[in-house]
Amino acid sequence: MTSRLQHQPSRRGFCLCCLAAPALAATGVWLTPQQAYAEALSIVEMIRSEAAKAPITTHQLRGNVTVLEGSGGNIAVLTTADGKLLVDAGINVSQRQISAALAVLGPQPVTHVVNTHWHFDHASGNEWLSSLSPRIIAHENTRKHLAMTQRVEDWNYDFAPLSAAALPTELFSQEHTVALKGNTIALSHYGAAHTDSDIAVHFVEADILHAGDTFWNGVYPFIDYSTGGSIDGSIRAAEANLAATTDGTVVIPGHGQPVSNRAELAGFPRHAGRHPRQGCRAEAARHDGRGDRRGQADRRMGCQMGWLRHRPGALHPACGCGCLTCSCFYMEPFRSGRRAMRDHGRMFGRAVAWGILLAAASMTIAPAAEVGMADIKRLTSTYPFAETLRKIRTALEDKGFTVFALIDQREAARSVGLDMPPTTLLVYGNPKGGTPPMLAAPDFGIELPLKLLVREETGGKVLVVYVPAAALEGRHGLPAGLATKPAGAEPSIAAAIGAHPD
Repeated sequence: MTSRLQHQPSRRGFCLCCLAAPALAATGVWLTPQQAYAEALSIVEMIRSEAAKAPITTHQLRGNVTVLEGSGGNIAVLTTADGKLLVDAGINVSQRQISAALAVLGPQPVTHVVNTHWHFDHASGNEWLSSLSPRIIAHENTRKHLAMTQRVEDWNYDFAPLSAAALPTELFSQEHTVALKGNTIALSHYGAAHTDSDIAVHFVEADILHAGDTFWNGVYPFIDYSTGGSIDGSIRAAEANLAATTDGTVVIPGHGQPVSNRAELAGFPRHAGRHPRQGCRAEAARHDGRGDRRGQADRRMGCQMGWLRHRPGALHPACGCGCLTCSCFYMEPFRSGRRAMRDHGRMFGRAVAWGILLAAASMTIAPAAEVGMADIKRLTSTYPFAETLRKIRTALEDKGFTVFALIDQREAARSVGLDMPPTTLLVYGNPKGGTPPMLAAPDFGIELPLKLLVREETGGKVLVVYVPAAALEGRHGLPAGLATKPAGAEPSIAAAIGAHPD
């Protein structure tokens, strides 16, 4: 049985690449300010933004096992008389939708959470689930990555550690078994595969395998070499999945069509250099227009790297996209392939950086004429840089604000050969607060959306800088008192970071 809590198109049809189309890089056309801000969103922030509003679809399997689709990775739920066991926790911002879906399955509390690996789209939901006091179970490497600031190079993103309460506490290194009301849940470590923390979860009696991100059903896979993943390990994991299943096994992938089987699992591209549609590395090389002379890197990677590396903007035969941020563009290559990938990444980064700078100029030049040093407020955070950003984002979303963009200005500087301390501009707003001032004084829209700057000084001091609502009073003919409407988050931001005036 499949049910949708809201009637909207399913998100499983989107690969990671399709969350943003790099129009500037592909066409050479300059972007509007709004488009430039959209392009500036990192893939992580775009996924979070989508998850915050995406509906959850439920797929009823057998043996009281259900799949929840719509928040990052596919979530399996085993419902027993005493409680629910979740395989993966989804993305933290999906709490409202996941809670509603769980309530439909019954009143039982969540007693167990199993993380198939550490990535945010499978484990950041631990934060809100931890308030329910479940047993959180995972491989020991999952806890290691979640307990520290962890960078994923291919996403150009530093993930802040989870809170202590959200970390897995029931850990294992090779195998582990959970018994619940006549249900046996067998957990086993793949070894290094998609990451170094991936586990298989087998509902033994129901014969259902949750393969996590070692299986992407109909979606080109991503391999995180930053935390131990490799294509050889992913091949071994795919072969282990085949060995663990029969024609009667129901298979749940980490991403893609959430209800699968052994036949679809066998079609997963599991051989080095093998292309899911073109069939062999030689064919993939011919599609690239360069024959077989690319050598060792392409013999190993086939077209996984080669297609977009040499034909930026072309349609990739696996996923049909022409996007340089495609997940297949991020497959783990040999060193030579990685250098080529980064060269293209730098070219794309320079283009986006200029778009960001032009957008920022067009959106801020007019207010700058009226803003003086006395109008700027600076708060000192008690947390490190990445944690400060995470806490501010959470505080804003809890107050009903939307974070439109996180613009990494340090990365923009690096894309043109310069450097600066960690600096990120956060753009946010809420139509309920911003619309009344604009109705009263339309030109006030130049001040919106609201912005704040998080920057780190030498020595590690982290500052949060913004223009307070009081400084906007009376601008552009705005009646008194209306400037505070869009700025209701200021006290929450200060409290979230334990701030004091600089």
